[in-house]
Amino acid sequence: MAALAHPISTLHLPQTALPQQEPDPRVSNTADEAEYLERLHTHVYEMIKSLRLSQIKALDSDFAPFAKQLDGLCNLAEGWDGYDAPKPSPQAIKVARTILERMQEELVKPYWISASADGGVAFSFMAPGDRRAQIEVLNNGEKFAHLYDLNGDSHTEDWTENLEQKPFRELLEPILNYIQL
Repeated sequence: MAALAHPISTLHLPQTALPQQEPDPRVSNTADEAEYLERLHTHVYEMIKSLRLSQIKALDSDFAPFAKQLDGLCNLAEGWDGYDAPKPSPQAIKVARTILERMQEELVKPYWISASADGGVAFSFMAPGDRRAQIEVLNNGEKFAHLYDLNGDSHTEDWTENLEQKPFRELLEPILNYIQL
């Protein structure tokens, strides 16, 4: 009998870890039982793989509008806001793309992605009520999270060094807690 060709089949467990089972009465001999189990294993593996691919496609489609917003920032001109706002630099867009990918991994969607009036990229988050948050990636390399409400209260957290040093979920936690996502 040919060995299975997918990665799950390479998992070797000690015999003591496998539950002892009575032979399946629907199967006439051990060769038939082995073939039945191989077909069942293949079927289950294919179902799991199909489910995972459909989840990835759905997730990708959920984040596609944000990637498109980010791509659109490449085409802005200097003074895009009608004043003197610098356009986002290629480096700021590259870092913002990495942040978007990491947000996708954490299943955290921003409300909107836009250019920052300070030069760079801004991820906006909104909560029901008056709480807001932004992650900004500036052209000069600075990165920060700004938590604020519509009453004028605000708090800023520096992400410049932390983005590379802390787990991403840990950086997102203050935002998620603040806007109660």
